[in-house]
Amino acid sequence: LSFCGLASAENHRKLQYTYAHEKGRAVIHLGRHRHGADNIATGERVNFILWSTSGKYRASEAYQRHRLRSTTAEEPDPICLSYTHDRDYTKHLAKPSKAEAIARGVMLDVVERRLDMFSRPVHDLARPIDEINTVPSVCLFLEGLPPPQQHQLFGSLMHVAQEVHAELGRKD
Repeated sequence: LSFCGLASAENHRKLQYTYAHEKGRAVIHLGRHRHGADNIATGERVNFILWSTSGKYRASEAYQRHRLRSTTAEEPDPICLSYTHDRDYTKHLAKPSKAEAIARGVMLDVVERRLDMFSRPVHDLARPIDEINTVPSVCLFLEGLPPPQQHQLFGSLMHVAQEVHAELGRKD
């Protein structure tokens, strides 16, 4: 089990410690401590994972602050990269084949949704992408409209943006 830095720290993708499992032992750690199961050489692995959560803590500002990843992260150690969670994974390592991804427990549906979201020419600023301030942008404030109209207008804007991209010869 490899432990990297805390999610909000600049070293959140730097290896801190590797724990060698022993039969009959358990590991307890902070959920915000970036970690990952390493490949096993022989035998089988059975995991029993228990999350201890607090609704009061999860509603707090501290929880939100601890979940934010550092935007000035150090260069990652390969063992600390996750194809599921790191958008820049392929800048550092080759994209895994579908079989490799499934064997490693990659949540391919999460990755596909993320890739789809970031290839859109229109983005939801309630959850902005990191690059939002580096690309030409138009901001529309729709909070005064009823949700069905917001959704319809967003869909129309997406359609227009896709037409413009097609006219300019850009590919998603």
